Amino acid sequence: MNGIVMLLPELFQLLIVIILFLVALGKEKREFSWLPFLTGAGVVVAAVSLFNSGIMFYGTYKIDMLSQFFKLLIAIGFFIVSLLHLKGIDENRHADYLLLISISVLGLMLLSSSVELITIYISLEIASYALYAIVPLRAESKEAAEAGIKYILFSAVMTAVSLYGLSFIYADAHTTMLSQFKNIGWTLSAHPMATFGITLFLIGFLFKLALFPFHFWAPDVYQGMANETAAYATTLPKLGTIVVLIRLLGAVYPSAAIASVLAVFAALSMTFGNITALVQDDVKRVLGYSSVAHAGYMTVALLIQTKEALANVAFYAAAYMFMNLLAFWVICKLSDGKNLSFKDFSGLYKKAPILAFAITIAAMGLIGLPPTGGFIGKFFLLTGAWGKGFDWLIIVAALNTAIAAYYYLKFIRFSYTEESTTEEKVKTSLIDSTVAIILAVIVLAIGIIPSPIYQIALKATGILR
Repeated sequence: MNGIVMLLPELFQLLIVIILFLVALGKEKREFSWLPFLTGAGVVVAAVSLFNSGIMFYGTYKIDMLSQFFKLLIAIGFFIVSLLHLKGIDENRHADYLLLISISVLGLMLLSSSVELITIYISLEIASYALYAIVPLRAESKEAAEAGIKYILFSAVMTAVSLYGLSFIYADAHTTMLSQFKNIGWTLSAHPMATFGITLFLIGFLFKLALFPFHFWAPDVYQGMANETAAYATTLPKLGTIVVLIRLLGAVYPSAAIASVLAVFAALSMTFGNITALVQDDVKRVLGYSSVAHAGYMTVALLIQTKEALANVAFYAAAYMFMNLLAFWVICKLSDGKNLSFKDFSGLYKKAPILAFAITIAAMGLIGLPPTGGFIGKFFLLTGAWGKGFDWLIIVAALNTAIAAYYYLKFIRFSYTEESTTEEKVKTSLIDSTVAIILAVIVLAIGIIPSPIYQIALKATGILR
């Protein structure tokens, strides 16, 4: 297939980057009401390219169903993020902000197709460096600068660790191509340097996923960044990380010892994330710790290297993206750029009934209650892993789902049973309400009729077996 056709999603995203770059060069303040039309077209392009396939750039870049599925999710996520009003971002920086976030999206798309370690590393850094720059771009906030510094410093250390591991892999295995990794015995006795190296390389991605004990940065950074930035940072970069972990763990399927360590990390991630979220009041810290718990849920499926288990994690990643973006959509609409606590949701059913309905659906989905996508996603994750040697981990995950209900239900309790100190209505436009309803319907639809997305996820991961 023609290379330009295969690269259509990336090229269209590059076009968006170029347009925003040219706009950012101007000194005048600009309106960006046209951007959602452009990002919406990007979703169409990614959908049309869903069935493309081929190998490019000397085998370092692979276009397949898996990469195209995640590119479509990333394009949809970027479209939703582009609909947000940038209330928390300095007006003079809107052009820079949107340019940087579009570069990060391009990096994530490149990451989805990368099948060679150096290519993966460069793609990850393209996505990450742009994100480092937008974290401090929060209007009138010193916390944002602190969050930006923390994020850069911790990420720099983890990047160094990954690169250090890459050097060990190449020194022992003499290759950085994932396709050749399956021929190598990834055990300490057979290839000690390569096994040590791949462990270090994986740590960099577990850091991006915010899996315990590499999660320490997430709550503080999420709390410090603008609500709009948090909506992006808590969802889309995780998609890029998941697709790399699917490919990487598939190529170097961990030995029993490494799998056991990952299983312990998954259990601790779910438990620590949920228990710590119980005592939080800032809703972004709550969602930050809950993302640590969700990283644990997804790791459960990554340990089971069957195409069904990998399809389960791809499906759950899609459901999580919609649930989390729905929650942040409501947060962004309620907030005037400040951080919210649970009390800010008091009496929401009177002040903005549609937003109250939307946060209810998002909370139900994140808990894993029927009939949402979160319920069916967790059902697939846990039943798919049952009987595969990690039954104790499934029990831990089920118990943690019950714990998570306590703090997620606070969103619903405060919205419907607590009285607000003010009767002032929340100002929402027709577009705000429409998008909230559409996202809520998608979260419900994924739970009621999961087959269309699941079948695509199954085909996407089937090519790996």
